[in-house]
Amino acid sequence: MRFIRRRLTAMQEETSTPDQAAAEPEDDDDFFARRRNDSTGLTQLDEYLLSRSTETVSVAAWPLVKRLFIETNTPLPASAACERLFSAAGHIFTPLRARIGDANFENQLLLKLNKRFVL
Repeated sequence: MRFIRRRLTAMQEETSTPDQAAAEPEDDDDFFARRRNDSTGLTQLDEYLLSRSTETVSVAAWPLVKRLFIETNTPLPASAACERLFSAAGHIFTPLRARIGDANFENQLLLKLNKRFVL
C-alpha cells in the first residue's frame, strides 16, 4: 500500500501543472466534472477501495488508479522464461519417463528449476 500511495502521489504531481488552473472554465454548471478533475491520487485510491465492484473495468472511473493499474499489471513481452521452462520439461519428460504422473512431473520440474534456491 505504501508503494501504491507513493506512486499515485508522484503521478498526481506529474499531471498537475500551474497552467491547469488558468485553463479551467468559469462555468459552474458542470460541478461534478470539476470534482472529478480535482480529486487527488490518494482520494481516487480511497474511492476505489471503498467501491464494491469486482469488475476490472470499474477502474476506468479513477484515471490515476487506472494508469497505475496498467503500469503494474502489464507483463513484459519476453519468451525466455517460457522457453527455459519447456526446455527443462523436455529434459525431464523423456521416452524412458513417459509414464510418470502429472504431480510427479510437476514436482520434478519445480525442483529442477528452483535448485539454486535450495542449495
